[in-house]
Amino acid sequence: MSLLLYGEIRPIEAVPDFGAALHEHLCAKANPAVRSASIAAWSLLAGGLRMLGVEALPEVRFDPIGKPRFTNSPLHFSLSHSGRLAAVLISDAPCGVDVEQLRPEAAARLRERCLSDAERARGCDFFEIWTKKECIAKLDGSGMRNYPSEVDTLEPCWNHRFFTTRVRDSLGQAYALSALCRDIENLLIIKK
Repeated sequence: MSLLLYGEIRPIEAVPDFGAALHEHLCAKANPAVRSASIAAWSLLAGGLRMLGVEALPEVRFDPIGKPRFTNSPLHFSLSHSGRLAAVLISDAPCGVDVEQLRPEAAARLRERCLSDAERARGCDFFEIWTKKECIAKLDGSGMRNYPSEVDTLEPCWNHRFFTTRVRDSLGQAYALSALCRDIENLLIIKK
């Protein structure tokens, strides 16, 4: 089973104790809004682990590319935040999650550069495809190795591995949310 949690970013006093590497990672964020959003995502992760029965929070390390991983847990996770929302995906296998605030001007500007020929020909929704591409990049932590248009989310290898939806924050702003994991059929989704 995989667990997807998403919710609005709220001010959080205490940073969950995932170890010194996370503390250093958060201290390095100069922008207070970005730091706050990141802390909210990590807090969502801590809550999700408690829901799964994890008593003590596992220690986190960051690999050379910057992907966070647990050092002493078989679980995998992915974090995302955009605008007023944060999202977390926890799974027993590599996974990826992405949430993006819908900004039509960005879609118009980036569509040609980011969608594959097949995605453009099929008239795919930019934000659904973009969040899927972000999930693919987060799956193994290598990031977007190719130009985004070279990653085709319509390839058969991705069939039935994505969950995608649209959600709104309390102010009515719309977001695209995508999750990628091995057992998408058993994905539990919780709005916090």
